[in-house]
Amino acid sequence: MNTERLRIVTVAFNPGEELALWAESVGEATRRAVDVVVVDNGTDAEMVDAVGRIYGAAVLRPGRNLGYGTAVNRGVKALREQSAAAAAPGPAAGSLDRRPLKAQGSADVQGSAVADVEFPAANESGLSRAPSGEGLLDSRDSEWIVVVNPDVVFLPGAIDKLIAAAAAWPRGGAFGPLVRDRAGTVYPSARKFPRLVSGVGHALLVGVWPNNPFSRAYRENADTTRAHVVDWLSGSCLLLRREAFDAVGGFDESYFMFFEDTTLGEQLASAGWQSVFVPDAEVVHDQGASWRSKPENMIRAHHRSAARYLDGVYSKPCQAPLRWALRAGLKAREELLVRLSRRGEKKSKARRNRRGEAGEKGNTSLAEG
Repeated sequence: MNTERLRIVTVAFNPGEELALWAESVGEATRRAVDVVVVDNGTDAEMVDAVGRIYGAAVLRPGRNLGYGTAVNRGVKALREQSAAAAAPGPAAGSLDRRPLKAQGSADVQGSAVADVEFPAANESGLSRAPSGEGLLDSRDSEWIVVVNPDVVFLPGAIDKLIAAAAAWPRGGAFGPLVRDRAGTVYPSARKFPRLVSGVGHALLVGVWPNNPFSRAYRENADTTRAHVVDWLSGSCLLLRREAFDAVGGFDESYFMFFEDTTLGEQLASAGWQSVFVPDAEVVHDQGASWRSKPENMIRAHHRSAARYLDGVYSKPCQAPLRWALRAGLKAREELLVRLSRRGEKKSKARRNRRGEAGEKGNTSLAEG
């Protein structure tokens, strides 16, 4: 077994059983020893605590929803700070919390088949120690950080394949796997930077013409036969070289959610690092769950972040009219999509009501018969 240690950070917000499935898949994704932290942005601690206890993960509770990129940064920082305090008994105030939900077995994670995944033994603070007893982040074992969404499932060997591919890319700062949805469809996780023509064309046409020329040019994961450099990678699952992540200061915390991964790609490229798509490594991501549960909130958050991102791309004083035009266009698109979402929800609700009424009538007929 490879003795190099690996740090994994995920951000949870009131998760369900998908968090247990994610944790279970980690043991199949790498043969390296891992230190895992779950940053809990939510208010429902039950599943996070159960997974933390069963799988040896540490839990960081900031006390409020920090957003995705900021929470990742806090998770990485907490792992680093905890290495210095690893020998001290008990967690420091405001640091990693490993209070278990119950002192019971794997039944705490309801409905999931909990495998015997070998995670390193946890110390009092919940962070596992290196076999030598040294800190978690000594220079020998801290080259890689995995940042991953809690609704991702790693296919066997996925993380090790990313690390193996990285050997051929010494200036690779970020490495991303092939991402599929639950139906097996490849998600466009490797893309070009959004720019005026390609970005506008993609935004206007992708909903009605998914395979339009602008969207095809925007997506860079069509070649799944080899690893290759792309502009940026989806933040749903990233292997990050620590040196590169540090060089750009982590994720840009001005984004609450969306476009923090695009901005990371921009910053890495500006600092001389590459983003590399590695299709040999695969994960499954149920990326539609959040959109389905709160579509209006997600639409508005996405467009706010898009406006912020484009403000940064076209930041020169002479480009102010362009920024205003782009913001106006984004706002119009946002309102259109919100209206369509509300209309779709009304239709879905009406269909559910009709099915309910039909079921009640059927039950009445059976009772009368």
